[in-house]
Amino acid sequence: LIRTPCLSKGPCDRATKMSDWSEAIDESGKVYYVNSVTNETTWSRPEGYPAPAPKPAAIPSPRPRPGSISVKSGGHAVNVIKQGYLHKKGHVVKNWKTRYFVLTREALTYWETGAMTKQKGMIQLTSNTAIEKAPADGHRYLHRFNLTADVMQAGGMKGGTTTFERVYHLASDDEEDRQEWMRVIAQTIDERKAFLNGMQ
Repeated sequence: LIRTPCLSKGPCDRATKMSDWSEAIDESGKVYYVNSVTNETTWSRPEGYPAPAPKPAAIPSPRPRPGSISVKSGGHAVNVIKQGYLHKKGHVVKNWKTRYFVLTREALTYWETGAMTKQKGMIQLTSNTAIEKAPADGHRYLHRFNLTADVMQAGGMKGGTTTFERVYHLASDDEEDRQEWMRVIAQTIDERKAFLNGMQ
């Protein structure tokens, strides 16, 4: 049974004990107060009735910051050189999708979103990796660039692996962002080549 609250702005009877009052909720979800002794109701919290405990503040999820976050690669953490959104052309379905890219010294990984909970792929940086600016040619994405890299695939002869070359078509939202991505990727490739050549 839902009681109809009284129309007074304050408690209907301030002389009653606080233990006589209890919280109730009407059909619309609005909170009101009921006195179990006098059967009175009021919208306003009775004087002295304990206020509801405040809800704890939500703790925001930490967002990655350049140079301060790390991602797992080969079982160990590596520092991030650059990260941000780029557009990528699909290899099978030739449509463009926005992905979140993370550049490290060893690879360029791309994720479904900036939350970095679902990795969509990884471009390994090797001595054969190359980057070049793509012509506009009236394309929808004017600020494009191509990244050519070796891809290893299982299932070669005698159960081994095969390596083939793949071109990744990427695009930035503006020219400044394209130049910055190309600069840091090219620099990382050169450093990676020097490191790999030094191991030979």
